[in-house]
Amino acid sequence: MLKIGDFSKLSPPPPAGRGMIYVEVEVKLVEVTCMFCLSWLTFPARAGIIGHTILMGGAVMADIFIRALPKYAPDLIVLLGLYLLLLGRWKKQGRRRVLVYTVFSVYMLGVLWVTVLPVLSMLGIHHAYAPMNLEPFRDLRLGYGNAERQLLLNVLMTVPFGILWPVVRRGKAGVFRTVGAAFLLSLCIELVQPLLPTARMSDITDLICNTAGGLIGYGLYRPWKKALGCWM
Repeated sequence: MLKIGDFSKLSPPPPAGRGMIYVEVEVKLVEVTCMFCLSWLTFPARAGIIGHTILMGGAVMADIFIRALPKYAPDLIVLLGLYLLLLGRWKKQGRRRVLVYTVFSVYMLGVLWVTVLPVLSMLGIHHAYAPMNLEPFRDLRLGYGNAERQLLLNVLMTVPFGILWPVVRRGKAGVFRTVGAAFLLSLCIELVQPLLPTARMSDITDLICNTAGGLIGYGLYRPWKKALGCWM
């Protein structure tokens, strides 16, 4: 699902410009992270270097976002309209519920951003259909360079879902419903990805990792269930 910067196994190659955005995001994030870590080696000037690094990282991400915005704009407009439509109903449930729904909405936007978006701007573009890989952990077994990282990213992606979903459902979603919802979310994404002309692959390994992430997230939520009761 999260195939950031890994196009070595794709056939046909990713659309022009699409893969480059992901590669640039990954390279810039690595550069910013390295500079942040190195800044701690120079204690006297640490505060200034850290501040400069944060500002530089923000500027880089803003630049990448602005350049990618035209492709994402139609989808963002539709999603914003849907949010505003639901916001009127959420306000009737109180400010805390509005905050819960808003946080969950922002999280889901992030998930869609890295998995299926853009959609509307890609309609009408012909591409070769790539069926889902049904061999679990094939990339890891074949020794692809970033297989371990992809596994970790796909697990981490749905950890927040496992935490937020029970809160959104007012505590009515137990472990099975939460993990089941994470599985369905991942399944929908994996079924949609082959239909889009984007540089993303559909893989059963992603489905397994996303489901595991939902389970881990619920495990993190469970000890705080009573403390989060006021938000339900």
